[in-house]
Amino acid sequence: DADADADADADVDAVALALGKVSGWARQLGIDDAAGEAAAAQILAKPASAAQVLLDAAAAARTASDGVDREAQIVNHLLMMLFEERRAHFQGLLVKAMPHVVVRTLAEDFDTIEGFKAMTEDHLSKMNLTNSRGSKYGLSGLVQYYLGLKSASKVGRSDRGKALIFTISYGGGHQTASSAVKEYLGDAGFSAEI
Repeated sequence: DADADADADADVDAVALALGKVSGWARQLGIDDAAGEAAAAQILAKPASAAQVLLDAAAAARTASDGVDREAQIVNHLLMMLFEERRAHFQGLLVKAMPHVVVRTLAEDFDTIEGFKAMTEDHLSKMNLTNSRGSKYGLSGLVQYYLGLKSASKVGRSDRGKALIFTISYGGGHQTASSAVKEYLGDAGFSAEI
């Protein structure tokens, strides 16, 4: 049937486009060109592992940005949360038989995050992503990050208030992230306390 063949071709094209987008994301996250290319090659060779590969790339990028680039450190930490959520979710599925689900979901995440960057503060503040496609924290954290950037750009340094940062003492990543957030907020004129 010609209609079924056309639908199958369109589906294959959509998966190929999504795979290209996700492997491109891996290239962007790589701490250097070689690492980015290696991560992209892993995704192209084994699409079902894309969430884990992106998690590893974001973790390496976060580590490389420690003490050097707070913005990158924060974004990569939030991406790590998203990729960990995705990895855990996909682990429960039969993704080896359905790698297209993995790459399509991650490609949608990429598009969603790119959309956050272009949204107005009003649109970001109305976002409700707590149950968005299985991401309870990652996408919501990124919305809050971009909302904070938009809000901070409007307010003068003297008008900013206090921030209380909650964390846990388990694992160095939490402490590193909370210290980076405190320093970032302090630089932005907030009185921050962990």
